[in-house]
Amino acid sequence: MHTILLHYSATNIAVLDLSTSTARDQLKLLGAFGISNLETGVAMILLALFARKLALIMLGVIPVIYVIGYYAIEASSESTPSSSARWGGAPALVVYLAISLATFIAALIVMRVTRASRWNTADQLPAEQ
Repeated sequence: MHTILLHYSATNIAVLDLSTSTARDQLKLLGAFGISNLETGVAMILLALFARKLALIMLGVIPVIYVIGYYAIEASSESTPSSSARWGGAPALVVYLAISLATFIAALIVMRVTRASRWNTADQLPAEQ
């Protein structure tokens, strides 16, 4: 949304005030964030196709990076005036992060159960005669 439909996203979802002298900067930052999301999406697809374990690791890493980034932004923004933007895309981002984390945790559980069942099966193999 915020790469291809940049102006629409800025005015209708993030509800940024584009009547100020910083409008072009706001659009550039919003667009750059959208580009990085597209890049991440393509990278995740490639990882899923060619390096599944790395894709799984990234599903756990991405929410952690967003949490660190959120607190870094909050700390850096303390001395600035508050924003009037509504950031309407935030709920969708929270859903994305929750799905990433839930998928990561579910995969870890499946891996652990699978590993445990392999050990149990190996213990129950009949002895060679």
